[in-house]
Amino acid sequence: MNVQTIRERRSNVVKKMKQLTQVAADEDRDLTDNESGKFNDYRSQLSSLDNQLERVTVIADAERSMSIDPNQPSQSMDGSFEEQCRNFSVTKAIAAHLEPGRVDAGREFEISQELAHRSGRNPSGIYVPHEVFQQRAITTAGSGGELIPTQHKGEMTIDLLRNSLQVAALGATTLPGLVGNQEIPRLTGSATPYWVAEHTDVTESEQTFDSITMDPKTVGAQVEYSRRMILNAVPSVENLIRKDLATVIASAIDDKAINGDGTGNTPTGVLNIAGIGDTSHGTDGGAPTWDNILNIINELAIDNALIGQLGWLTNSSVVKALRSTVKVASTDSQMIMSDPGSLAGYALRQSNHVVSNGTKGAGTNLSTIIFGNWSDLLIGYWSAVDILVNPYHTDVYAKGGVKINALQDCDIAVRHPESFSVATDLVTA
Repeated sequence: MNVQTIRERRSNVVKKMKQLTQVAADEDRDLTDNESGKFNDYRSQLSSLDNQLERVTVIADAERSMSIDPNQPSQSMDGSFEEQCRNFSVTKAIAAHLEPGRVDAGREFEISQELAHRSGRNPSGIYVPHEVFQQRAITTAGSGGELIPTQHKGEMTIDLLRNSLQVAALGATTLPGLVGNQEIPRLTGSATPYWVAEHTDVTESEQTFDSITMDPKTVGAQVEYSRRMILNAVPSVENLIRKDLATVIASAIDDKAINGDGTGNTPTGVLNIAGIGDTSHGTDGGAPTWDNILNIINELAIDNALIGQLGWLTNSSVVKALRSTVKVASTDSQMIMSDPGSLAGYALRQSNHVVSNGTKGAGTNLSTIIFGNWSDLLIGYWSAVDILVNPYHTDVYAKGGVKINALQDCDIAVRHPESFSVATDLVTA
């Protein structure tokens, strides 16, 4: 039993005790034996509920005290709370907004309150934990025979073909639960060592610092559902809502982590961070070569940045070119990329978020490849996904439907520009 349920039961018991004593007070008399018996029963129930509330509160406080400072990266969550988050029902939460009291969404509202407490910010609607959107499975059932009427297989809804999400898989560092604008100090210059004679002063030197900043930028998605679909809350609808909202928001963040230019309230992604290494393939771009692949890696080595979660990110056109181009022209049968999952000894992932329509000089349709220490890419999140239910929008009010806004505050930063090197001028055809 959760805190909210116990408090509701306690409130009902107190109300009954008050009603019982109010009747006697209105009639200017003491309680009858029967009323006294009922009062004592209520008092026993109240005492039992108080004990339960104390125990549950102690556990909740203990779980909360185990959570990491919201200004610091969270490495893990308490197992019990995380399990409750995975059982969060988006459709129940939405249905409870539409018809309070008709749908039991006590767990969902309690989890939202806990997320608000941890983040220090109140949601516009209701907070939905990230764990909800990590559930992707859609159950299936066997098809009917020819004599069975056509069945609507909502649980087998065919999704769009979307760009794959690879930034987090490459090892980007996520910072959940941020509060306020973030300023992270960075050492840019260290002290200078000096060799001196015996009993001679060492020359004083100074360290220099700057900082990288992160502030929340909002990405959102708006969808429309019929009222009946939400209130039915069948598993297929739950999975559909989770999957679509999760994918479109995650895809937008993945895209800006790579290509964001910092304009229009968007984050600045890797390709637009000042100071990253850039390997040229010629005035108009050029075909990938083994030598240039090694040059891209060497850009990090020169800057002492060839450490950490190293890997490649590019698009399918580059992968095709790398797997069909020999390392040494005319004398070699070994391709630049022989293993579909690695290049030059480092993991490679592909996503069509990486552009293939770049220009340089007279060159067009040029592709990009990125190599770097992906743990130096920071993705900060302020709160959980905030879902706002609006049944009063002019588009849906007359139909009894509902508009749903899903909002996520996030930002992107890079610890060291030297941790990334790119080539943006690859000819792949």
